[in-house]
Amino acid sequence: MRNVLKQNGNAWKAWATPDPALPLEKQLFQGICLLGGVLNLVVVLPVNIFQTSLSPWVNWAVVGLGLELIALSWLARRGLYLKKTTFLSIIIWLDLVWFPNAGSQGSIGLYFFPAAFFLVLFSQGAFRSLGFLLLVANIIALLVSETIWPNLAHAFNPMERLIDLSTGYLLSMLICALMLWVVLEGFNREKRRLADSERLYRELLERQGEGFALVDADERFIFANPLAEQIFGVPHGGLVGCSLLDFLGPEGQHKVLEETKLRAQQIHSTYEIPIRRPDGEARLLRVTATPGRLSPEEPLNIIGVFRDITEETQAERTKQLLEQEKHQAQKMDSLGSLAGGVAHDFNNMLGGIMGYADLLLAGESDPKRQRYLLAITAAASRSAELTRKLLAFGRRGKNLVVSLNMRDAVEECLDMLRPSMSPDLKVIVAMVDCPSVDGDPAQLHQVLVNLCINAMEAMPEGGVLTLAACARELPGSSESGLPLPAGSYVELSVSDTGMGMAEEVRPRIFEPFFTTKDSSGVSGTGLGLATAFGIIQTHRGAITVDSVRGKGSVFRLFLPVGQLSPLKAEAPVLSTGGQGLVLLVEDEPILQDLGRSILDSLGYEVLTAGDGLEAVEVFRRHHSRLCAVLLDLKMPRMAGREAYAEILMVDPKVPVIVCTGFGENEEVQELLTLGAAGMLAKPYRIGELAAMLRQVSAR
Repeated sequence: MRNVLKQNGNAWKAWATPDPALPLEKQLFQGICLLGGVLNLVVVLPVNIFQTSLSPWVNWAVVGLGLELIALSWLARRGLYLKKTTFLSIIIWLDLVWFPNAGSQGSIGLYFFPAAFFLVLFSQGAFRSLGFLLLVANIIALLVSETIWPNLAHAFNPMERLIDLSTGYLLSMLICALMLWVVLEGFNREKRRLADSERLYRELLERQGEGFALVDADERFIFANPLAEQIFGVPHGGLVGCSLLDFLGPEGQHKVLEETKLRAQQIHSTYEIPIRRPDGEARLLRVTATPGRLSPEEPLNIIGVFRDITEETQAERTKQLLEQEKHQAQKMDSLGSLAGGVAHDFNNMLGGIMGYADLLLAGESDPKRQRYLLAITAAASRSAELTRKLLAFGRRGKNLVVSLNMRDAVEECLDMLRPSMSPDLKVIVAMVDCPSVDGDPAQLHQVLVNLCINAMEAMPEGGVLTLAACARELPGSSESGLPLPAGSYVELSVSDTGMGMAEEVRPRIFEPFFTTKDSSGVSGTGLGLATAFGIIQTHRGAITVDSVRGKGSVFRLFLPVGQLSPLKAEAPVLSTGGQGLVLLVEDEPILQDLGRSILDSLGYEVLTAGDGLEAVEVFRRHHSRLCAVLLDLKMPRMAGREAYAEILMVDPKVPVIVCTGFGENEEVQELLTLGAAGMLAKPYRIGELAAMLRQVSAR
């Protein structure tokens, strides 16, 4: 029952009150029509019945107006707002009942006039002005007519006049109260809606994933959300009143001022600017700027959306540099493979030249011819040294630790770089009592080459490149300023008289992927000095740099004095003979013929094979008589590695000597680990081959 009554009450309330979702003007119209109709039928008509002297025409007019107003209210509930019709109807009914209801002495004007006035007041456009003029003119006309023809107004007796005026005042106050209630309800509702809208938009601005700010024409912040304050590195509320230009350098300020001119032309754009926060941290922002106004009367402002793209840009740059490094690594691998292949083929040719020259030299007694042959072998030996450097360039992942003479290392580096040096470049080498160091020759060679190339690129017009080394006794790190323990070190410096470095560049030169070569027109990966730094660290040393813009740079390497004994120069190997059956596996015909001739000259019997398959077949038939196998690695059909595995399964006791033009690489190391008796690096001399055969035969 309670629910039924509640539902009925809600239904009556919905019928009796204007729809709060409608605009204020429409609510007012609904209220006037409904209240006017109900008051005419429920209040005015019963009161008029007690007024015996009142003309019956007044009651008929009240009934007609009441029914018309209720009908207009019903139409308004269905979206048809006949405001002009309602206004004219009130004017007409006012005129019809004015004189029968005692004219100005009656109550008719008290509630007809406010109803018509409110309809005009809350209208729009020309109807408001014309309606107001018509309403005033109509009242004036009625009063003038009443003055001219006083007998037209029907007079009340005192009691009826009291009742009539009391009713008029009551209805007038009800109509005014209704209007005031509608206006206040609309005002409060709009106020709440505005507050909710403001709260919603503020929450949206504060919670969105980008910084949002409103900037005036002088680049001062009017509003900023918390993320914008976080991006600019200021506390909450610290951005409003500040100028965007305060966070920019001269270049950024110029960029923003140019963009501001575009805003004045109603052009929006997106651009990037570097800023510096109050704590000194530099950030890169992407700004989307749009011209806008808070209101039509307000001056032009700029709506800015700020996005911090520092990490994004760094990640993209790192990705690009990693791609460059990947391509560089692939290129270096390809060059390494190419260098190894060239060295292999070149070693095969040198092997023929040196071998046949040795054979001729062994049987030559003419001093002049001996001198010619020695010149040939010396030239071939120097060429073999070049192939060893190519092989060292193509070598991967093998670290050696030997005693290294720094003067020899510097001279070797300069020998490699001299063909590419400018004629205007002067090179000075100053080595004073320089001890040896322990390290990987290839890695330290890489460091020296890198530093020298950087120095040469810093002197495109020529200059002086100085390489100096000396012994140094360093105190502890607290006194020397170097991250090294106290002890004896070799200081090697590489200095140039080039363009030098800027103050802000010098602290970052050892960072991976940091390079200044892009801006100088020279491409670079930013890994050369970072690699050098890592190599020196693995050798328990340190590297420093001093540079003055326009005066050059000095790189200093500090490496511990070596503890290993220097490698002794190998004495010339005598080509003494031997005996026994040797299997020579070689795919190059010239080297196969040469090997047969050398082995014959040394007193050995020789069996030959041109590839791995043939070698395995020959080994199966003669392994019991063989004293050694000379096995090449790179061959068609079956390579030396696979052939060695087959040979081991047939007879592992026969010593196998690996012959290769690639040097002691990973493949050779694997075969030596599996049991190979030794390794001969092509091109080899007759004495080296004889010594190796004697060595394996003595086992």
